[in-house]
Amino acid sequence: MNRYSRIPTIKNPETRIPRYSMVRYPSIPLGSTDIYVYIVQGDRYDNMALTYYNDPTLWWVIPSANPALGFDTLYPSLGAQVRIPDSRRIPVIISSYERINGII
Repeated sequence: MNRYSRIPTIKNPETRIPRYSMVRYPSIPLGSTDIYVYIVQGDRYDNMALTYYNDPTLWWVIPSANPALGFDTLYPSLGAQVRIPDSRRIPVIISSYERINGII
């Protein structure tokens, strides 16, 4: 699946060139079944999403759950403790993402 396929676009009426609208990510509240891991050398959000959610395109869930880590890199800080939302919560998280981005 193309990672940009579900992001709304805006077309300039003069040039007709589509541009992606700004993506907003939902805040993810603590869950009693979330797990915590410490980042080791080589960890990346996309690989962690593949491990925990079987889908690397869900990389954004992890930094959304850990706003202090930021979205400016796929590599979280070495040694940081990271909260991984339980995979059973993914449908609700995706629904929230779609709602705030006008996808549904």
